[in-house]
Amino acid sequence: MKKILKIFGAVWVLAGITFFIYMYSVFKAKGFDNSILESGTAVEVNITDEFISFVPKSGSKSTIFLYPGALVDPFAYSPLSRKLSENGYEITIVRMPWRMATKGYNLINERNLLDDKDSYTLVGHSQGAKMAGQFVFENPNSIKNLILLGTTHPRDIDLSKLDINVLKIYGTNDGVASPEKINQNYLQIQNFTKL
Repeated sequence: MKKILKIFGAVWVLAGITFFIYMYSVFKAKGFDNSILESGTAVEVNITDEFISFVPKSGSKSTIFLYPGALVDPFAYSPLSRKLSENGYEITIVRMPWRMATKGYNLINERNLLDDKDSYTLVGHSQGAKMAGQFVFENPNSIKNLILLGTTHPRDIDLSKLDINVLKIYGTNDGVASPEKINQNYLQIQNFTKL
């Protein structure tokens, strides 16, 4: 019996590792021109191990930080980020370690990117939205606007007592998060807008 349990455990671990590697390779950014990742006359692009930033050369209206969804290649958000930067917003995509949304969510604090000179917006997608909500909950005076993309979060925390604007964007044909589940937690947010 013990031998069977050991074999089952080993197969279970191997299946988990295989699934993680498969998902990591499948969730690759594709379908856009690589010139989006090159600096140009209007936007400077900086890529490091921790961040992908798009900075408008003519000056920034405000700063937006973006938390990718779990296992999603952070470069997948580059077309949107480039477009926002061309319209005057500085965008920083946080490259979560191992593409795990629960890791590295405090990097913007640890790297002193919040210097109180700006009204910051934090955007989180899917599981990244959970961590964006968690960051705002732990740092209530750091972020002015929170945007939640395609997520059922916040589920585990209550943001209703925070003075923060929240916008939740979702699709009715999401396939993962139903509109009912997405709207289930809206009472946990004070200044809540659905789009």
